[in-house]
Order: sequence, then structure tokens, then C-alpha cells
Amino acid sequence: MINLLERFVLAVGGSLAASIVAKATVIAGFALIGTRLARQSRAAVRHVLLASAFGALLLLPVISIVAPPLKIGIRTVARNEEQLPPTPEMIELLKEAALPESRSAIGAATSKSSVPSVSVLLVTAWLIGAALCLVPMIVGLYKVHSLRRTGLPWADGQTIVNNLARDAGLCARVDVLLNERLPGPIAFGILHPAILLPSNAENWASENMNRALVHELEHVRRGDALIQSLARAVCAVYWFHLLVWIMWREISQEAERSCDDAVIARSQAIDYAEQLVGLARQLLTAAKSPVLYMASRSDLAIRVGAVLNASQRRGRAGRITVALGGVAAAMLALTISPLRTVSARQSGNVLTTAGTLPTFEVATIKPDRSSGSPRFGILPGRFTATDVKAKTLIAYAYNVRDFQISGGPDWINSAEYDIVAKPDDAEAAKLGKVPWEQYREEYGLLVLSLLAERFKMRVSRANKELPVYALVVAKNGPKLTSSKGPPPGPGPKRGPWISVGRGQLNSAGMSLADLADTLSLCPDVQGRKVLDLTGLAGRYNIKLQWAPLENQPPIAVGSNKSGHDAESSQPDSSGPSLFTALQQQLGLKLESTKGTVEIIVIDHIERPSEN
Repeated sequence: MINLLERFVLAVGGSLAASIVAKATVIAGFALIGTRLARQSRAAVRHVLLASAFGALLLLPVISIVAPPLKIGIRTVARNEEQLPPTPEMIELLKEAALPESRSAIGAATSKSSVPSVSVLLVTAWLIGAALCLVPMIVGLYKVHSLRRTGLPWADGQTIVNNLARDAGLCARVDVLLNERLPGPIAFGILHPAILLPSNAENWASENMNRALVHELEHVRRGDALIQSLARAVCAVYWFHLLVWIMWREISQEAERSCDDAVIARSQAIDYAEQLVGLARQLLTAAKSPVLYMASRSDLAIRVGAVLNASQRRGRAGRITVALGGVAAAMLALTISPLRTVSARQSGNVLTTAGTLPTFEVATIKPDRSSGSPRFGILPGRFTATDVKAKTLIAYAYNVRDFQISGGPDWINSAEYDIVAKPDDAEAAKLGKVPWEQYREEYGLLVLSLLAERFKMRVSRANKELPVYALVVAKNGPKLTSSKGPPPGPGPKRGPWISVGRGQLNSAGMSLADLADTLSLCPDVQGRKVLDLTGLAGRYNIKLQWAPLENQPPIAVGSNKSGHDAESSQPDSSGPSLFTALQQQLGLKLESTKGTVEIIVIDHIERPSEN
């Protein structure tokens, strides 16, 4: 169950859900304000306004998910040309940019343990709330259909209804039934409408009977059964939203008042008001109705006051008004649904301002003239990058993959550099004490500073839906060996060592999150991000061998803090594929899916000066 909910969160995304709620608040707010401003207008017009708003709320989630997002960037960090002093908030944003867990919206939504994430708990609560809100409507519909099945046709009432239906311009046949379990008249049905009356209706005065039937026929003509059902379904989707429930009460009242106006057009208002009060008294001893009766106890005072208000405008909403309401709902949903606000975090002069981010004390950058493979050497007092392209350096700094980097000139994919950098003594001493996870973060910040100072790089960030792979436990369970070594900590042997070559991966003390990140580098996954959805914590000794794709270059993970370099032995070309090897050797599996991945957009970058 948790695994299915995790994938639902991946498809929807927390930010998308928050965006939908915000847009729903705007729509509901404007609808209620519009209804208040139109209080002197006809009830039918106000009903059209509210029905249009419910239509927009119904379309909102569908269009938000299906339609391509139209993103509105909000700049949160000053650019170079603005020369604004950095604030503590800006510094925290820049540090967050280098954190591994902030690489993608999906990564943030996935749990690295068996404990459900906050997103999963929220989705679960929403599903439970929506189901509980749908239950009363489903039970009510069932009761109504049960009343119809046990009702008896009434020939005299059918004749009256047929005549009144012709006068109202209603072409569909409306059945008339009597049921002793009913204290008041109700209308229901969409394709086959019917009016149910209490069994004592045969003894009603003709005027009272005509008024009751006109009211219920107006419900049928207006299609209130369908509108009310859809509106109640929308309330279930937004069950946590107070404004939506206020809209539900308002649209229910306006539907009744619209039908009351149809009665007043053929009868005296005072007589009809007395009939409403009489029917309401009968309901005092009746069980709660599954639908609204002609005279509901809860809104009786409001309706009687409107009936006796001589200055109130009455009548039906014209076809043009109804058409405009439908068009307005569709246009509002299409316009507001794709809008998405994203944080466009700019990296500019803030990166090189003293005291904002750590910087290398000395750094040399020279064009590479060899033909070797890219390689990183990372030690507390020394950073080396050999045969690296600018794009590779950016990917290292932000801990992302090449496909997550967009924009920039062509040379960032071709020009190679050799870099040797040294942090100052204080920074080197700090790096010698931090644990493995923070060590990677700190060097990411140092490289960010180098890119900003020497490459004059500025970037923005965006989200994009891309194909990804989810690393999950295979059907027969994991085949992993827990690491027996000391936990990551200070010292020359801290942290896991990873050795990766063509078609092989060996590691001691590797987490499955590290494994997912490493697999993302393999050409076998076709440039997709691999996400850890196994829910398994801890560290493991991993040995994996597979037959790589033809002409696959070595995977340049390079040496880690313990100095272990990538292995260079030749792979077995007759072995299994990476996907098969994962299942056979580790009991894990890669599943194809889609998710929102963070993209680093290069706004500006320059070739570095040689030194």
C-alpha cells in the first residue's frame, strides 16, 4: 500500500497539490464574492455562477496534471548585475543547492526507510477523507432508488404532471410515484426522472398539489440532480476546504429558491409560504432525507423570506447566461490550471562574496591536452579533476546527472580541463573531521564557488517531468550482505569505498541511495535518474557484474576519500544485462516510471582564464 502511495506522490508531486489547493481557494473565493454581489439578481443566475465555479474546481486537478505547466519564476537570489549584499536566507538557499537530497522533487518525496513519508501520510489522509465524504451521497442515492422501486404509480398525478411539463417546456417523461415512507415530495433521476410523493398526496388540495409538482418539475427541467451530484463529488475531492463546503450550501439554497420562483410565477407568494411552513412541520418527525425535500427545515427561514420579498427579481436564467457560465468555467480552468510558481534560484555574485560560501585558497585551471578518461581525486587538503568538461564539473557541484543540466554554450560539452585546487588550512582541517555525507556536500560548495569565480557561472533552477527508474526490491526479496565495517566517521578510512568500471561495481559500506546514484551514471540506464524506493536502510557490501552495452566507455566515478580508483578490468560480454544482474545478484529491480526532476539551467558561463 505504501509503495503504491509513493508512486502516486511521484506522479502528482507535493508542489502540484499545494498549487491546486491555492487555485481552488481563488476560484471558490471569487465565486462566493460574486454570489454576494449578485444577491439582488435572480436566484437562477446565482446558481449558474456557483455551478460554473464547481465545474472549474472539477476540471482543475485534471488539467493541472495533463496540461504542460506554465511556470512563473520567482527570483530568490540576487544576480551579479544587481550587486546586492547577501542575506542569511540567500546563503542557506545556496547551501541547499548542493545537498544531495534536494536534487529532484522526486528524491525529496521518496522515503529512505520503511517509515512512510509526510507526503504519503497526507495522501492517505486525503483519500480517507474523500471516501468518507462520498459515502453519504452513495447511501442517499441508494435509498432514493430503493424508494423508487417500492413506489406505486399514480395515474391522476401522472396526468397533472404531463400537463404541467408541457407548459414548462419539458419534453422528457417524468414518472409520478407514491410511497408511504416519504413525508414530502422529492424529484430525482438523470436519464429517467421521477417525482416521488407521500401516499397522502391523493388527499391534498389541488392548489397545493400543483405548487408541489411545479417545484419538483423545475428541479427536473434544470437538471439539478446531476448538478448537485457533481457538486457533492467536488466537495469530496476538496473535503478539507471550508470555502468549498460553503459553496455547496449556497448552491443547494439557490437551487431551491430558483424552483420557488417558478412556483411564484403561477401562484400567490403568501399561499406558497404557508405551504412551505406546513410541509416543514411534517418533516420534524421524519428521518433525515437522502436528498432535499421541497421544504427543508434547515433553510426554511431563508426561503420563506425570499418568497415574501416583493422586491426580489425572479425568473429563469436565459440560455445565453447558462452558456456563458459554462464557457467561463472552462476558460478559467484552462487558464489557471497550468500556472505553476517555481523558485528561480540564481547563483551570481553571492557565491564569491566573502563569508558566504567556502572557497579554495589556491586553484589552477589548465586546458587538458590528453585523451584520458575524466577522473576526480578528493582528499581533505587537495581536490583534483583531470580531463573534465565544464558540464561534468557542474554536475559534480550540484550532484546531478548530465541530462539534468540545460542551456549553455557548446564548449561546455567539449573543452576539457585539468584542475588542481587546495582549500585553506582551516577548511582542510574541517574536511578532515566531517562525516562522509557532509564531506561530499562541503566539496560541492567549494566547486560551486570555483565555478562562480573562475567560470563566471550563473544558473537558475526548474522542474521537468522526465522518465526515471525506481530501484525497488525484487519479488523474492533482497540478496544483500550488510557491511561489517565501522560506521562512517572521522579518519582516513571513513565512508564507503566505491570501485566502478565497465560492467562491474564493487563497494564496501554502500547505502542503497548511493547505489541508485551510481547506477544513474551507467549508460545502461539510458541517461535516466535512478531513485531509491527500496525502503531499506543501512549499508551493504555490494559486488555486481554485468555485460555493458557495446562501445560503452568506463564509468568515471574516480577515487573516493580512501583513494580507491575505478577498476579497469575487462567485463564479461557474455554475462547478463544490468537489469538482470540486479535481480539475480542483489535481489533488486529497476522499474520504469515518470517523475518531476530538478533541472539546472545555465544562464551564463565563460571560459576560464588559464593559470
